[in-house]
Amino acid sequence: MPSTDATPAYPARGRRPGPRKAISRRLTVVTYTGQRSGTTFSIPVGNRRAGDVARIGVRFPDTKGWWRNFPGDGTPLTVQPDAVDRPRHGLAHRDAKDRETVTVRL
Repeated sequence: MPSTDATPAYPARGRRPGPRKAISRRLTVVTYTGQRSGTTFSIPVGNRRAGDVARIGVRFPDTKGWWRNFPGDGTPLTVQPDAVDRPRHGLAHRDAKDRETVTVRL
């Protein structure tokens, strides 16, 4: 017998804290200025946070160029971890397995 419960299968937005907060914690927008062009770029990126450090993994780094703007001692950038622009400093690093990571202190 079908349920006669009037509760909707999907509650209205805002009632259930769940995956939205978890997703927003893993996604951010990075804004930086290209070293050669001087053009400002904003891109959405996935990141992993541990304390006050966010690590942005670059998949297939040889096919992408944005992370190359953070060589050596790094370069200024802006991140939006909580929908608020925060000026920070990004530093690119390639490990022994050829994985590229941009590290940002929050």
